[in-house]
Amino acid sequence: MTLGASYNRGGSNGTQQAADVLYYASGGYYVAVTLYQFWPVTANGKPSTLVWRGDMISSASLADLHGVERLGSESAMMKDIARAVALFRKDMGR
Repeated sequence: MTLGASYNRGGSNGTQQAADVLYYASGGYYVAVTLYQFWPVTANGKPSTLVWRGDMISSASLADLHGVERLGSESAMMKDIARAVALFRKDMGR
């Protein structure tokens, strides 16, 4: 079972904040939280957006991993984040 929620709000000077939360059960209980902060900026004379993203996960199995297993799990998570960022950038470019 997976439950999720999203939240966003506008701030002063055109800033935005957002959060995505996922809670799921699969042999244990896990949570994934992604926080976003968006700032309007000007880059090379063009209006742009500076994005900060923070990803946090809880997983009982990661605590037991060591060495190469932990590096493999971290690599898989980084690839997933990179894929999500690429899709976000593609979507925002339209």
